[in-house]
Amino acid sequence: MVSLTFRAVLLISKILFFIFLSGCASQGRSYDGFSPISRVYNDDFENVWRAAQLALQKYPMRVNNIDKGLLETDWVKGYEIWVPPVKPKVKAAGARYKIILRAIKGKSQGESAIKVSLQKKIEKKRDFFAEVETPPSDGLEESAILYRIGREIQIDHALQMAQEKMNN
Repeated sequence: MVSLTFRAVLLISKILFFIFLSGCASQGRSYDGFSPISRVYNDDFENVWRAAQLALQKYPMRVNNIDKGLLETDWVKGYEIWVPPVKPKVKAAGARYKIILRAIKGKSQGESAIKVSLQKKIEKKRDFFAEVETPPSDGLEESAILYRIGREIQIDHALQMAQEKMNN
């Protein structure tokens, strides 16, 4: 009787282990650091574009093309613009990055939908003779920029509603 109970407990524990293991694996896609992070905004293209420009206004701009839906920053050296709040501020010699934002017009359920994707390209060089390394991004800065774009859109809508109330 004791060996049957032990076998049953062992079998149940193995089954639960495989269930938990498969549950963790199917939680979602992890970010690889090289692919773009994207979000869809249900608003007019011009409003989303203006919000994206406001979110990236502190960065040095290299390309600002509304017709192509492309915003690209110039190379930012080290961590001059943004440092994750969980990491100490460290000046990395030979490190630089740029952010590429693409906005694509579309429709979702009959409404205007704009997909904004951000990609952060990082380059590190140890010295003059070393090859350029391209480490992956942690995705924090891209997520923060997408959040700022969404907040700028919300602020714009709130200001429009306040203006309409004042006019009535």
